[in-house]
Order: sequence, then C-alpha cells, then structure tokens
Amino acid sequence: MHPIRRFKHFESIGQEDILWNPQTLYHYTTREGLLGILTSGAVWATNIRFLNDASEFTYAHSMFMRKLKEIRRRLVEQKHLDILDDAVSHLSQPVPHIFIFCLSTNGDLLSQWRAYGPPGNGYAIGFDAPALDQVIGKRKGMQLAKVSYSPEQQWDLLNRLEVAAGQRHRSTVKSNRSYGRSLLDIFLDVAPIMKDPAFTEESEWRLVWRMDSGDVSQIKYRPGRSMLVPYVPIDLRGKNKSLRIQRIIIEPNPHSELEVEAVKGLCDGLGIKVYVAKSEIPFRIV
Repeated sequence: MHPIRRFKHFESIGQEDILWNPQTLYHYTTREGLLGILTSGAVWATNIRFLNDASEFTYAHSMFMRKLKEIRRRLVEQKHLDILDDAVSHLSQPVPHIFIFCLSTNGDLLSQWRAYGPPGNGYAIGFDAPALDQVIGKRKGMQLAKVSYSPEQQWDLLNRLEVAAGQRHRSTVKSNRSYGRSLLDIFLDVAPIMKDPAFTEESEWRLVWRMDSGDVSQIKYRPGRSMLVPYVPIDLRGKNKSLRIQRIIIEPNPHSELEVEAVKGLCDGLGIKVYVAKSEIPFRIV
C-alpha cells in the first residue's frame, strides 16, 4: 500500500486521487469511546475473528480456498499437490493475531450510526488520514489499507498473491519454507482487506496490525455482548504527542446543540483543534 498523499491547496485532484488518498478517515464510536480516544490518544483494535460481522474472516477464507483449488487443477505431480495440502492444513489452525481498527471515508452514514451503539450515542471521529498513515507506517506489522469489496479486484489480488508466493518460495528455498506456507503467509496480509460486496456502502479503510508472537503480551480483553473480546490499544499520537483529528460529527440527537458545545469544550480543554458538527441526516429518535 502506497503512503497517503496530502493534497495541496488549489491542486487539481482527480477521482482516482481521491479514492486512494483520503484526507479524512472516520471512526464510528460511542460516547464512552469518544472520551477514551480523546483523553488517551489511543484506539482499540479488535481481533479480526471477534468483529461485529461474523463473516469477516470466513469470506476471505472462502476466496482463498477457491484460489487453492484453481492452482490444484493446474498441478500434476503429487509433491506439488502435497505442498498445497500443507497450506490448507495450516489454514485450519487458529488464525494468527490480526487486529483491526475500522475507519470510513464517509462520516455521516445512517447504517453506521445504527450499527455502533444505541440511538443518540454515536460520534464519527475524523482523523487526519495522511498524518495517521505516517504514524502507522513506522510501526512493524501495521498498515493502513483500503478495503476491497469487488470480487474481480479480490481475485486479481489473489492472482498477484500466487505470483508473490512463488517468488518468496524460490528466494527462501534453503530455509525449507514450502510454497504452500508462502501462499498462506501472504494471504494473511491481504485477508483483512477483503469484504463481501454487500458492505460496499461502508467505504472502509482499516488499520491492520498483524502481531508477532513477541507482542501478544499487549493483548487485553473487554466485555462484549455475548463474550469476552480480545483487543490491543494503539497510541495514535505523533512525535509531538498530539492526536491529529480534523472533525467530529455527532449522530442525530435530541440535544445536538448542547452536545456540540460539550464536545467543543472537551477538545479545547485537551488542546485538540477540531471542527465539530451535527449529522445532516434527518433522522428522529423517538
């Protein structure tokens, strides 16, 4: 993934530039989440298998299995088939520690307001995307990436994965890393950014952290609706210890004016310069 470019004033910007270089990325959260992020400078990334959408990893898994079957049909020698069987066997084991922090290019979506908390208790925190990408890019195992909802694009991604796995296998043959293991390893890097087309409206980007075994001590647990949920706190403050937020949008709320005033006061007290606005969606809470 290329670094997110910051647009200059009066620059001629094309649709493709906007698509791959968002200037603001929004995270939907509750009142408790807003307070936690603003006061600590950290966000909580959730284990990919414990996200709200139960199909998160299984969708990418099914695409990968299709790719393995396609490769298998092209192979003749038993030793090559054994290599792919090796990849499948390792895929059935527990998924490595992959943690996700969800963002969107749209900060005022009714579907997101409804998904992330009780009515009237929602906020979209608009992060400075180029600044966020710069912070993330310096940390091992982390990436800020655009989610793909297109099956055609995803298949192309898997085709490139196949080529990359072959190159990696040839370069590491002395370490006995099999082609199947190389396929699986690269797949685990791209799986978090593959989603079902039904979720296209979300226009999602993701902060993804694929942890090394040495980092697992950082994993914490919070109470979920039906189970404990593993997460890791990630400090998003830069060198100057400031949190780069551009906007905060408040969900439709019977006390919107007072809420705007309160959020502005909170940000001013924390030294965060940010534009605070009400949602423009004409939705009434009854």
